[in-house]
Amino acid sequence: MFVRMTMTARFGIFALLSVFTLNACNNASAAPAKEHVAAQATPSRSEVRQALAKHRAEQIERLHAYAETGAFPHNYASAEPLHMFKDANGRLCAVANLVNQDGLVELVSATARDRNDLAFVDVKDGPLYNWAIDSGLTLEEIARIQKPAPMIHEPGPPVRPAAKANVRPMHNAKVNKPNLVIVNKVVDEETMRKQVREHFAAVEAELRASSEKSLNIAVERWFTNRS
Repeated sequence: MFVRMTMTARFGIFALLSVFTLNACNNASAAPAKEHVAAQATPSRSEVRQALAKHRAEQIERLHAYAETGAFPHNYASAEPLHMFKDANGRLCAVANLVNQDGLVELVSATARDRNDLAFVDVKDGPLYNWAIDSGLTLEEIARIQKPAPMIHEPGPPVRPAAKANVRPMHNAKVNKPNLVIVNKVVDEETMRKQVREHFAAVEAELRASSEKSLNIAVERWFTNRS
């Protein structure tokens, strides 16, 4: 646990827990029993919940700001939507952005190098799992945030539109309209941004609505992961 605290020292929850530990040591007698110090150094559930709630609120605001920027990974290679932790131009996915803003730049780089197509639903242990437990979000919510990048047209010279044929439309013909939520085809860059922003708007609303329930889960998992 304390090794992991060093790795994630910038997390709000760990700053709070460091204060608990320091106060316990300062208030201890000259030769306290180890069990007594350990007991004092353990934060209460309400303290952990408060710290996780603060961190969760930060994550939601970061997600909102990320969606506003529109700087999403660009998938030029896979016809199927593709998880991309970081694209070739350094654009981070939403989850990578949250990890990065918590100060774990090296972890983002290592994940992009070793498993750039990582789906968070498959994360069961390791540094990313520890980050998730401390994030104030649940593992399921983080997996929900992560959206595969649809394939988009590579940038190139503008193409002149072909002349329209003088053909009367069939009134009963089925018209295919682009689906702005589920993407399985190549799209242009602006359509991609619109799809991704719609996804994050829905997720942000879900995160705000489920905070109380999710924090209950997050607190239980935090204590389980610490033991």
